[in-house]
Amino acid sequence: MSSKNPPLHPLVVHASVVLTPLLIAASLTRIAVPAWSGALDWAVIALAAVTPIAAVAAKFSGDALKAERHEYAADAEQARIDRHERWGVPAVGSAVGLSVFTLALVLVGEAWGGIMTAVLTGLVLLLSAAAAFFVVRAGHSGATAVWSTLQR
Repeated sequence: MSSKNPPLHPLVVHASVVLTPLLIAASLTRIAVPAWSGALDWAVIALAAVTPIAAVAAKFSGDALKAERHEYAADAEQARIDRHERWGVPAVGSAVGLSVFTLALVLVGEAWGGIMTAVLTGLVLLLSAAAAFFVVRAGHSGATAVWSTLQR
């Protein structure tokens, strides 16, 4: 990625910022309203399949952007970029983990029995909370990093 081209990260990151909350909402709705599980399964599976791709793509494009521009940034800007990265890494991990355990819950949870379904449900609930927290923090720190430099 050269500085002659627009950076990919601002475009890719929005896919992750949209898809992760959609996966959280669909997963939690499926858990809270079991009668809707049949109707929601296709959406949950699709979201669980594409969300980790978007999250990992955001991570890699962010790494490329940082490698290209970080050394030219002022110290304060470098600190904002580093803070954004510290929130972004767990955002990716929690989104990927949520996707994996949501797929397991939907595809094999009930076949494994009540205890495993309860464990998977608990993991999906915890990872939903973690993913929501880290996506918001990463998004806010990224926006702060960008807009604080543009307001000068």
